[in-house]
Amino acid sequence: MAARRVKVRITEYITTKLKLKVNEQKSRVCKGHELNFLDHSLLQDGTLGLSKQSEARLKSKVKQITRRNPGVNMDQMVKELHIVLKGWLRYFRFARMRRKMEVIDGWIRRKLRCMRLKQCKKTIGIVSGVRGRRS
Repeated sequence: MAARRVKVRITEYITTKLKLKVNEQKSRVCKGHELNFLDHSLLQDGTLGLSKQSEARLKSKVKQITRRNPGVNMDQMVKELHIVLKGWLRYFRFARMRRKMEVIDGWIRRKLRCMRLKQCKKTIGIVSGVRGRRS
C-alpha cells in the first residue's frame, strides 16, 4: 500500500516538476528480487545479484562456443571462452554470485572435457586425453 503511494507521488513529481514522461508499462511496484535492472537483480539484503536471464544468456554463449563440431581447435575455443567470460565477469563484478559462478565454472569445465574427449575419439586414453597428453 505504501509503496504504491510512493510510486504515485514520484511519478507525479517526475511529470510535473521535471517535465519528463514516465513509461507506465515499465514502472511497477514489486519485490527487489523480482526486478531485473541492467541484467542485475536485487537480493533480499539490498545487494546486487545475477538475474536468471543473464545466467541463461551466458550459458547459451558458452554452448555456442563449445559446440562439438569437428575441426575446431581447442586452443581457439578456450581463447574465445576467455574473451566472453572476462567481459562478462567485468560487467557483473559488483554482483554477489560466488556460488553461481562455482556452478557455472564446473559446468564449463565439464563442457570442455566432453569436447576434448570428442576430439580424442578413443585414439588415446580417456585420462591422457583429458589431461592433454599424447600416448
